[in-house]
Amino acid sequence: MAECSEPLVSTVTEDEEIVTGTEVDRWLKISPTTRWRWTKLGRLPAPFRLHPHGQNLYRKHEISALIDSAQTVEIYRKCDGQLNDEQLHDV
Repeated sequence: MAECSEPLVSTVTEDEEIVTGTEVDRWLKISPTTRWRWTKLGRLPAPFRLHPHGQNLYRKHEISALIDSAQTVEIYRKCDGQLNDEQLHDV
């Protein structure tokens, strides 16, 4: 489990999209407090910074994958667990 007390300083590739914590909060409809709690619990990827005093950033593809998997779980629940693995893959 990632420790989230101090985000890592990282680099990104030219074609990699990054988003701020505020954008993550808006997409997931959560508060900043919930974002940090979920990060501590390992439900969200750990944020990073481009320099030591920069803002917390996230890789867009990681957050998008999380949203996609959450939507798949919600569809599964609405079907009362009656989807097979092949149907889940197609969702």
